[in-house]
Amino acid sequence: MNRAVRVPKSASERGELVRRSIGMVLGVLFVGVGVGFYRMALFGMDPFQTLMGGLDAIIPAVSFGTLWLATLITMLIVPLIFKRSLIGAGTIINLLAVGYAIDVSHQFMLTNLPNHNMGLRILWLSIGLIIIAMAMAFYFTANM
Repeated sequence: MNRAVRVPKSASERGELVRRSIGMVLGVLFVGVGVGFYRMALFGMDPFQTLMGGLDAIIPAVSFGTLWLATLITMLIVPLIFKRSLIGAGTIINLLAVGYAIDVSHQFMLTNLPNHNMGLRILWLSIGLIIIAMAMAFYFTANM
């Protein structure tokens, strides 16, 4: 897939680019909120979130969002060297926004949502799952 940047020529192409860009940004932000709900559920995480949680535990002086950014920049070195065509606008927005969206949403939830019993934890997990499914639909449909 060629991700070369091309300036849209017609109004309809510009409108399509705006629609796709909004979908991509919404997808990235919704992923952050969904992962925030996963963290509230306390049922464990996928391997990457486990790595991030471990880094967050051993480097408490740095915010989760900053750790996310540093980790993804480190992981981006290989594609930058070997396959730059895999890096698009979505990669950059994801790199810059998801960690901070997780950080903000999780902190908001910790201060505003109860998390005392198994029923609520199951609810938070279910809400997170639904939000992440919607987020992936936005993000992948944008194809950026």
